[in-house]
Amino acid sequence: MWQHVADPQRDQFERLVQKARDLLAEGMTPSGERGRAQLADRLASSEARLHEALALSPFDFSTLFLLGEVQSLRGHVSDAVATLERAEPLARLSGQKAACWFRLGLERSHLGRYREALASYEQQIALGESEAAAYANAAELLMGLGRLREAEERYREAIRIDEHAAERRGHEQGVAFSYYGLGVALDRDRQDAAAHEAMGRAIAMDPTGALLRLAQQPGADFSFLPDGDVFYYIGLASELGGKTDDAVAAFQEFLSRQPKSLWVARARAHLTSLTLAPSSSPSSSSSSSSSRPRHRWRAVATATVSAQGPLAAPVIDAALKQRPPPWDECFGDAAPSRGHDTVRFFVEAELDARGAVTRATARMPPPFDAGATGRCVEAALRSSLTVTPPAHAKPTVVRIEVLLANGDSGGL
Repeated sequence: MWQHVADPQRDQFERLVQKARDLLAEGMTPSGERGRAQLADRLASSEARLHEALALSPFDFSTLFLLGEVQSLRGHVSDAVATLERAEPLARLSGQKAACWFRLGLERSHLGRYREALASYEQQIALGESEAAAYANAAELLMGLGRLREAEERYREAIRIDEHAAERRGHEQGVAFSYYGLGVALDRDRQDAAAHEAMGRAIAMDPTGALLRLAQQPGADFSFLPDGDVFYYIGLASELGGKTDDAVAAFQEFLSRQPKSLWVARARAHLTSLTLAPSSSPSSSSSSSSSRPRHRWRAVATATVSAQGPLAAPVIDAALKQRPPPWDECFGDAAPSRGHDTVRFFVEAELDARGAVTRATARMPPPFDAGATGRCVEAALRSSLTVTPPAHAKPTVVRIEVLLANGDSGGL
């Protein structure tokens, strides 16, 4: 009470800020032309109330930060950056500064001010309160600036933070995006084997490519910078998955959208390799070929044939059944050998005392490539298999047998 007596403008200030918040809370997912118009009106009214409030109390951090968010939602990115730059020196708590630097990183990125955006994320990281997203975003900017080794390190830090989060489920999307970014950075750094492993892990966590499709949508929560760079990611993932036509189309789209990119030569090298390889598409000149289903392998049975350690084979089998590794995405369209429509392969793995896979080695027979296909299979197992261990558990070494059937075989 005495605060309001001493500062009679405080009531008016708080009413204006609350009105601005109420306008924002009236629904932020409009549908249709009318809904979008209503949202635009609410955002404009909210910004006006915040300006009135700041006229009464110009050094209030929370109000300035909220104003920056509203300006960003309105598409006034330059205004948002100016507001956030004004807010940051007023932050009293480390958490407030961290939030402000992260938001500045996002908004400066939208303006194409990549060096300043990177500096914002590094400021947040220096505070010691950064989440994985700050490291991943910094890595993306470092890659855009050609600083690949630094980008790789930042991606690995992002993965480490997300993978060690107390609740892993809410962080899996971030891990997959970081593995996609790490795979691309390693590929551009010409570390082919490491790039395939990282991209294989991303594909294992995102077997349908849903996250890459999401990154193509305007205004999506996740995206890759600069605009059009996502098609390099799609091209690399499609190439590793044996989807030659999709890979060629994606790399061509990347070149058309980013003709001056630092990575044009690398994209063209991929295109040359892909166009020299046999096409994965059926020949249009042969009616018998076009009418025949494309080869498609699928895992039809999985069994743990041995387990050396405290974890029993049936326990591991139950975990595999509960969350099957997305192995089918690893096999591409390899043609079966004559008279052999089924194939068996083994994966040898070690699970640590926490029940997580620390090592995996796939033994792939023909017609599969022991390199790329094996790495994809191993990454899929590492990302999917987790077993709840008994108390005081020790590592367990397991051997898993997988039976594949070809799509042309008509079943088993």
